[in-house]
Amino acid sequence: MLFRAIAISSWGNIHNVIGRPLKQQFELAASSFFSEIMVYADYRKEAKTKDYDAVSGNALFWNKTIIIDFENKRVGFK
Repeated sequence: MLFRAIAISSWGNIHNVIGRPLKQQFELAASSFFSEIMVYADYRKEAKTKDYDAVSGNALFWNKTIIIDFENKRVGFK
């Protein structure tokens, strides 16, 4: 399995996250994504939780227009 670590900036702090390709397809806002997407998890001990945040960066939306409906609390893209 291909793992990759990158340094990211969060609220002015730089820390490392570990990434790997998705294991299976998932759906977000009626669009499907496959294993070519890298997902990065934040495993910092300072978070003091057993839950982890995951980020994908802009790879999911590279050639898409993001639509945010703040009034109805919905998000979509095309």
